Amino acid sequence: MTEKALKISEEKFRFLFENSPCAIILMDINGRIRDVNPALEEMLKCQKEELINKTYSELNLIDPWYKPVLLNRLKKVAVGESIPPIDIQLKKTDGKKIWVNIHSALFELNGEKLIQTNGHDITEQKFAQEKLKKSEEKYREAYKTINFYKDLFVHDMNNILHSISSSLELYDFYLDRPESYEEPEKVLNIIKEQTLRGARLIENVRTLSKLETSQFPIKKINAIDILIDAIDFVNKSFPNKEIKIQIDTQENEYYVKANELLLDVLENLLINSVKHNLNKKIIIMVKLNQIKKKSDSYLEIQIIDNGIGIEDSRKNKIFESTQGKNDSIRGMGLGLSLVKNIIDNYKGFIKVIDRIDGDYKKGTNIMIYIPTFK
Repeated sequence: MTEKALKISEEKFRFLFENSPCAIILMDINGRIRDVNPALEEMLKCQKEELINKTYSELNLIDPWYKPVLLNRLKKVAVGESIPPIDIQLKKTDGKKIWVNIHSALFELNGEKLIQTNGHDITEQKFAQEKLKKSEEKYREAYKTINFYKDLFVHDMNNILHSISSSLELYDFYLDRPESYEEPEKVLNIIKEQTLRGARLIENVRTLSKLETSQFPIKKINAIDILIDAIDFVNKSFPNKEIKIQIDTQENEYYVKANELLLDVLENLLINSVKHNLNKKIIIMVKLNQIKKKSDSYLEIQIIDNGIGIEDSRKNKIFESTQGKNDSIRGMGLGLSLVKNIIDNYKGFIKVIDRIDGDYKKGTNIMIYIPTFK
């Protein structure tokens, strides 16, 4: 190539280098920066003088994790090896992090071998991909959850309808036998209880769907007021059962970080204590106490009953929706799944222990912990 042609070639390269919208770094084969173009200065919010004569190892703009990766790539390019592009995270001089797709190649300029690295800011693309990934995970999980609730709802509703159907057959049977005048009333009570159970099941599904699709704002709630309402509802729901629910508390007010769904939590737990109890007299003690765990303050609500209890093998599973296909816990219905979802939303937690340590058949103590206002 003649000197004139070489000069023209250099001028073309310089024009393209200076005006390229793509960020470009020129390095020698030892990885020392010779030049950068204005697009790179703009992308990293830095001056050319801050980068010239430095290597990747000396640049604070590069995360330490990427430095050995980039140095290894440069060694391969320096000997003429072709390497694929890579996405890396860089830090601008203002501290903001960006994602850049880079590609390096060996070329010759004025008889000297140089490495040219081109970079494209793909931050928005990365964020869009991450958002899409999270969205896919969210809807995949939602699909699993919907299927679980659908199966559980069908299972429980079938049981309810079967019970009502059987009760209606019994009712017809006793109507033709005047001597069994007390039995029809008992059967009607069973039908009423199953109807209530069905209504509660539908209400739980509605609440769960709202919880999945919208955010209930956390606010300051007096747990005592909510508890009194829940107890009143349970007593009215089972007029033909002898139920004694006592409250053991040192305070008249406990303000927790919750919302109106706390009523659903307490109603479901109390209803479970009534449903899974074979005693003529159902006794439930609700104890409230403010406790500290590390630096956090919680309201501890213990719901202690004299019911049939929960075996140790089931204690850690009754709140887990992923266990929905396990017949051993289907009897708990949607209620406890709802309770778990709501308490998780409050940043609280749940424990299940025996009322009498070591003897689950003597009843259950379900303990829920809800963050309190200081």
